[in-house]
Amino acid sequence: MKIFRKLKLIPEYEWKDYEKFVSSPFFNKGRNYIPLLNILKEFYPEFKSQTLTGECIYKKLYPGKKYNENVIKTVFSGLSILTDEFFLQQNFKKNSNREIRLLNEYIQRGDEQKAGKYASLVESGIKKIPSDSLDFFENLDKIDALQLYYAMNYDKRKRYGMLVSGIRNLFCFSMMQFFIFKKEILLYDRRYSDDEFNSTLAGKLSDSIEIEKMLEFIREDDAGSFPLLKMYYLIMKQVSDIGNDEYYFELRKLLSDNLNSFDTETVNRLLLNIMSVCNMKSNSGKKEFIHESFKIMKQLVGNNYFDKIHGTSFFPPSHFRNIVKAGLAVNETEWVEKFVSDYAPKLDHYNSEPLKNYSLAKICFAGKKFKDSLEYLGKVNTENMIFKLDIKKLTAMIYYETKSFVNLQSLLNTYYMSVAVKNKKEENILNRHRNFIFYLRKLDKIINESRDLTEITVLQKSLQKDNVSEKNWLNEKFLEAEKSSGQINLN
Repeated sequence: MKIFRKLKLIPEYEWKDYEKFVSSPFFNKGRNYIPLLNILKEFYPEFKSQTLTGECIYKKLYPGKKYNENVIKTVFSGLSILTDEFFLQQNFKKNSNREIRLLNEYIQRGDEQKAGKYASLVESGIKKIPSDSLDFFENLDKIDALQLYYAMNYDKRKRYGMLVSGIRNLFCFSMMQFFIFKKEILLYDRRYSDDEFNSTLAGKLSDSIEIEKMLEFIREDDAGSFPLLKMYYLIMKQVSDIGNDEYYFELRKLLSDNLNSFDTETVNRLLLNIMSVCNMKSNSGKKEFIHESFKIMKQLVGNNYFDKIHGTSFFPPSHFRNIVKAGLAVNETEWVEKFVSDYAPKLDHYNSEPLKNYSLAKICFAGKKFKDSLEYLGKVNTENMIFKLDIKKLTAMIYYETKSFVNLQSLLNTYYMSVAVKNKKEENILNRHRNFIFYLRKLDKIINESRDLTEITVLQKSLQKDNVSEKNWLNEKFLEAEKSSGQINLN
């Protein structure tokens, strides 16, 4: 039921606030939902039980009365709507913008004295935000509220100043968002859409903007905002041309030169972007960047940045997996083991156990404990398609390492059927898996049939160019096959 899904989203530390909210007559419109909530709370957080049905809950709520499906649906619907209101209230508490909201309210209610008080607070708040902070580029709502206040007071001079600041801020904000959005489009390409970006109105408008010229104006007249804008510009340019390391080194130098002036949140967001760039470079075959990426990961973990990224209270599963993968790639096994132990409980309920067991399987694989690795994989219970593919991939790698070639061939057949179907949204990921299967089949054939040194060399070259999952591991196996083949030829 819809209400069960919503209640699963409420972490334990919020339950007391949720109960107070539900019991408030201001929000519940006179209906008492507490008896229902007390019943449902017994099943938290799984909400899985044969007794968790409308009929059973109705009997507890209305003992002795005949079951009425419409009544129970109405009660569930009411609690569901109330839960939405609770989520909105929690969001408001996190980002209330009290001064702006109160300024706008007092302007609308015609209280000039109170409006003046909050206008001063908003203006003071703007002045405190440094121009090299990401928050600086998001001042439009504050500026708009102030220009409206000065219009109400016929203070044309101050309103003019706010309007000029608003236009400048609007352009800077638009540039920042353009760099960020364009980077995302470049990163995910056709996973977002079948359309060519340049053929869209957004693409045409983007091509018509003289970004370099605008950056030069900002560099000349606003030295505070320029470094941050330039860095996000360089991130966008780097993603569009991942092989050009000049963008990367200019980016790192700019961050180093301005590290002391940027606030912590701005630095962390920049590091997160630089980490993504390093991962792209590593995936393209530049192994040295995996060390740089992992160094940044450790720094962000130490700063507890991932704990609150995207405004959630859970550690993001994608970053969790990337950290485990990178740590094992640079042989930081002991650190990775501690990381999994400390942070798996911080994952959301759906991912905590599956990702923990999958990560332990990866750790065991790295330590060549292949039997233990298979046992942990057997404990992974997930419905996530991409996650399932990764499990098949790791299982195939274990079969290859343990020379279980009959099992490997059978698995590769079912594995390929899982990725053979075209899926526009995940095509890039599926293609990486298809290529992995292709090269592992070739390895199997080389090891068990041909041991052709020429074929190995050709495959090694094509492997470096192709978009392949587990490229470093495959390359290592080809080198082993090459060495083995050379020894056989010598004899």
